[in-house]
Amino acid sequence: DLKKEPSWFKYFLDGSRYTYKVDDMSFGNNVYPIIAGQIGISCCKRKDKKIMKEFFDRKIVISLPTSAVDADFKAERDIERLRLLEKLNKSEKLKQKNLQLNDVLLYNLDTDDKYENKGIAKIQDYMIECEKKAVIELVKSKKVKENAYLLKDGSLEYKVTNNKDMNL
Repeated sequence: DLKKEPSWFKYFLDGSRYTYKVDDMSFGNNVYPIIAGQIGISCCKRKDKKIMKEFFDRKIVISLPTSAVDADFKAERDIERLRLLEKLNKSEKLKQKNLQLNDVLLYNLDTDDKYENKGIAKIQDYMIECEKKAVIELVKSKKVKENAYLLKDGSLEYKVTNNKDMNL
């Protein structure tokens, strides 16, 4: 009888993101949006017919054009991006609001897409990577396994990424 059989679906994962255009910045004759993002990744588990929280993780990020850092190569951009993150987190405005940024994301200017959409897309990609890392941690900790499956809300279609970054 299937009703007496315990469900194999034990974990449920979902990510959410909200984005806000908070300001503009200009370089030369161009104006670029500054997009702030709030990301939440949550997982709950089923145990003895009860649903309870497994974890909740919140991130606050900001998305800027690549022009915001003065670097030509990816490695240099990453260093400058981290310096900018540190500087922003030391600012009085963020301290007064009791906010801490988790990351500074840089959107490329090399396509004809609307700049605001590029900034939002970077935040969306960041959320998806956070979801992937959460799944990996659930598997590594042997919580997701045979007879303890995970359901993930959202699209099953991801763009191809470098698996070396995922620590598989």
